[in-house]
This record gives sequence, structure tokens and C-alpha cells, in this order.
Amino acid sequence: MELYYQPENFNAQIQAGDNAFYVVQTGAFNTEYYFLRQLSNLMNDGIYPRSVVREHDPTLASLVVHTGFAHDRESAEMVNRQVSSKGESFQSWVDRIPFRLLENEQTTVLPVAIDAVTLVSKMSTAGFGRAPFDSNDQTNLSTIVANYEQAVKQAINQGTTEERKDQLEQTVTFLQLANNAINEYTRTSREEYLWQTQAAMLDFVHTLNGYERYHLK
Repeated sequence: MELYYQPENFNAQIQAGDNAFYVVQTGAFNTEYYFLRQLSNLMNDGIYPRSVVREHDPTLASLVVHTGFAHDRESAEMVNRQVSSKGESFQSWVDRIPFRLLENEQTTVLPVAIDAVTLVSKMSTAGFGRAPFDSNDQTNLSTIVANYEQAVKQAINQGTTEERKDQLEQTVTFLQLANNAINEYTRTSREEYLWQTQAAMLDFVHTLNGYERYHLK
């Protein structure tokens, strides 16, 4: 199980000019029992949920379950319908989260990250809708992955902490995993690879935003 701790100083309020992404949220809990039961049910139905802990904010439920991502609300609502259709207990809603990167990353990493989020989201949505990909999508995605890796190297070379360096390098891995899953979906048309893509991109956006990641067995 992948668990993310939202940074205490993270400003989730959308400001004018912010770049943002969308997540599908399938539950918010204050008790561990119902939280873990929801995670188990989702995984049993072939979804790979990601969990966010935001216990520093007493006005919010502390345990949040994310099941999908998208670049715009329309695409997020489609993923939302895919999740909700799997069970009555999977009632979900869409939330918008801003990108919060360091200053130098906003000119190096963020533009390519947005390209990646946008294209993977469009391809995932097409897959869920059983629509064919554009003939150039896979080639374009491979190019974006390579460009993103170079952007990360540039940001790291400009100077950053060791912790942030590790996070940025992890985002490269997550984007590569999403690309691999999309390729497998193209080869097999199996929906499980679309859900793997969703999970990899949730890992990507949360880690890019500086959330601390833990893997729990």
C-alpha cells in the first residue's frame, strides 16, 4: 500500500495563475478500520489506490483515498464514473490540487510535467472509453518521458537538497512506469493496465508536489 504524507506547509488553495491537476477521491476517513476496509475492497476490484495523510489539519478528514488522476475536470469525471461503477461503496468525487514546486523547478520541470500529465490523462480517458489512441500518442509520450528526465537532471544540477533530489528521480521512475503500462494496454487492451497507469501518475504528481512516500505491507 502506498501512503503519502501531505507536507504541513502545503497550500492546497488554488490561486490565480496556478497550474493544477485533478484527482478522484474515493473516501475520506478518520478511523483506520473503515479506511483499510475501503483500500482492501478497491484493490480486490482491480484498482490501485493511493492514500494521503493530512492529519496536521484538524478541519479535514485525516485519511484520504485517491483512485485516479486527470489533467482536466471532464477527464477526471470520466475516471470517477469508472471507479463508482465498480461498487456502491466506491462513491467518489473530483478534487483539484495545485502543483507546488520549488522556484527553479517551475521553469525546468513543471512545463514538461504538465505535458506528461496531459497526454497520459488523455490516453487513459480514451482507453476507458474504448477509443483508439492517436497514431502519434505513444511516440509523443516516449519523447516527453525523455524530455522530463533531462528537465529533472537540469533542476538537480542547479542545486537542491538530497531529499528533493531523490523525490525528483522517483518521479522519473513513476513516469516511466506509466509509459510502460500504457504500452501494455496498447498491446493487450486489458483494463488493469489503465489502472496501473492511474496509480503510477498518482505517485508521480504526489511525489512531484513533495509528499513524503511510504510503502506499507
